[in-house]
Amino acid sequence: MSAAEAEAAAGSEYPAHYKVMLEKLNEQRQLDQFTDITLIVDGHQFRAHKAVLAACSQFFYKFFQDFTQEPLVEIEGVSNTAFSQLMDFTYTATLAVAGEDEAFDVWKAAEYLQMQEAIKALNKKIDEFSSLAARSTSKKRKIAETSNVITETLPTVEGEHVEIQVMGEGAIEVEESGAGGSRRRCKKCSGIVRRLRFSSSR
Repeated sequence: MSAAEAEAAAGSEYPAHYKVMLEKLNEQRQLDQFTDITLIVDGHQFRAHKAVLAACSQFFYKFFQDFTQEPLVEIEGVSNTAFSQLMDFTYTATLAVAGEDEAFDVWKAAEYLQMQEAIKALNKKIDEFSSLAARSTSKKRKIAETSNVITETLPTVEGEHVEIQVMGEGAIEVEESGAGGSRRRCKKCSGIVRRLRFSSSR
């Protein structure tokens, strides 16, 4: 077999396929097609696909192995904004954080949920914001004729643990967006609800 034949037999990779697949999965998420899990975060409801979450989050991968039947999971200790950013990253591979504070909030949520690719992307974003802040600080200090150097490092989240609380039938307050804006309502939950509470042991 020639080198050319061997290369052809090995197969070719088509990166555009990944992009199309993500676009279709995100479209299905937005249209609530084939979704099989509801996540309640900070009073907001998110519909998603377990397989997609498990592929991007080691936490969800383990959780769905242990708890396979629950259609509704409430997550505490993570902000709605941060979780929304992580959902967008999961389904689109894009990040649109507005600044270092928001980036760190999303980073902390990604750390809780063990989303390694999101953590890598956020580390890069935070480094970029820190670099811009350092350059801005340097210019201001030059004007003030000072030579002090300010360095910033990414804080680490240590000692975090997750409390899983089992809830029976009941009502959970969720916020939905409609034509007239957001409104809060109580949603009747049939069956088991798992409430995940992220907190620090410190």
